[in-house]
Amino acid sequence: MRKNILVVLLIIETLVLLVVFGMEIFIFQNNRKLREVYRESSEDGSQSIIIYEIGEPDWPFGNAHYKVFGPSDFYVDVADDGGYGWYRVEWKMNSVVVTFGGSEQGNSVYELPFK
Repeated sequence: MRKNILVVLLIIETLVLLVVFGMEIFIFQNNRKLREVYRESSEDGSQSIIIYEIGEPDWPFGNAHYKVFGPSDFYVDVADDGGYGWYRVEWKMNSVVVTFGGSEQGNSVYELPFK
């Protein structure tokens, strides 16, 4: 009788661990998934910029994460009380200006000169 109880408890423990492990893998993959939110080229087509959102904003009131590909590649964290924040792209003659902002931070301005 006691051996049967131990076997049942071992099976239940194994199933619980498998479910928890599966959920962790799913959550980790979703938090690191890149989603393209912006893509544009300069007027002459020689330069382009792509902005990706990395996963979801940190829970419950954390930063949103972005990755920018363009003349220079970099990562940006935007503090917007658990929201996505905002961004603006402005093309100039010899550079592109990318501005990120959120309700909990000032504007972060990045001027990327063309190569």
